Amino acid sequence: MNCKPSPVIEITRGQKKPSLRARQKEVRKNQMIEAARKLFIANGYSKTSIEAIAETAEVGVATVYTYFENKEGLAAALIRSDVSQIFEEVDRVCENLPDDPAEAVVKVIDVFVNFHKFISAELLHEFANEAKIDGPVGEVWAWTHKSQIGAIAQVLIRRKEMGRVAASLDVDTAAALIIDLMDRHFNKLTTPRNMTGIEGQLEKFIHLLFADWT
Repeated sequence: MNCKPSPVIEITRGQKKPSLRARQKEVRKNQMIEAARKLFIANGYSKTSIEAIAETAEVGVATVYTYFENKEGLAAALIRSDVSQIFEEVDRVCENLPDDPAEAVVKVIDVFVNFHKFISAELLHEFANEAKIDGPVGEVWAWTHKSQIGAIAQVLIRRKEMGRVAASLDVDTAAALIIDLMDRHFNKLTTPRNMTGIEGQLEKFIHLLFADWT
């Protein structure tokens, strides 16, 4: 495997099978997350109330607050769930990466860029505008950003061991630069319709970077 397993993915090997009660709680939690997703998409984050989420999920308002501190905490859980799927896909992609460092990085970045398969672009923009930097959603963004840098750094470490990138390359700085470049391109994204052009631009810039790093 060419990428270190993401911290987003919980390691369950050796753990006991969850009890029936634990599984029921997880089902109820996911029920509320999906109700929130449905309402956030239909009405927007700011116009969706906890009461509406509870009604759609067919639970009491008190039950929602048992699982989530507030609406932003619920939104953070929604994003974390979707980001976990993204990193599961990253781990699958990393099982068979090309040796070429630029191509390997592009393969991983492609998963991050295609986030619209997991998370609504409209939701992402609204969460980014509404969320407090030091709140639950902001914490998930920071955690996701750090995990993305870590995944790219692991790809570069492996390519350095293979002699495919310069021995002097600071992989952590290089990985942070690549993710920053990706984020700048994300800011141009409003709908999946212009995804192809953005992916092409990003791939071109990544190849230009590696012209100096190999």
